[in-house]
Amino acid sequence: MEGGLDHLKAPFLSSNNNGELSEVTRLKCDFFSKLPDKVRCGLDPELSFHIDYSKATGLTKGIVEF
Repeated sequence: MEGGLDHLKAPFLSSNNNGELSEVTRLKCDFFSKLPDKVRCGLDPELSFHIDYSKATGLTKGIVEF
């Protein structure tokens, strides 16, 4: 597989040629904005597949394992 995970390095808030946010970007922003604070604080929107559980302090052990 060529390119690897390079596509994951693209920022969520990229814009198209006329400066407007793409529909995918809008959906991602909307999704992240609706997450509870205790989950959102452990997420980095630029690295959406990585959750820093040490920053997500509101999660109990059972929730983190789930």
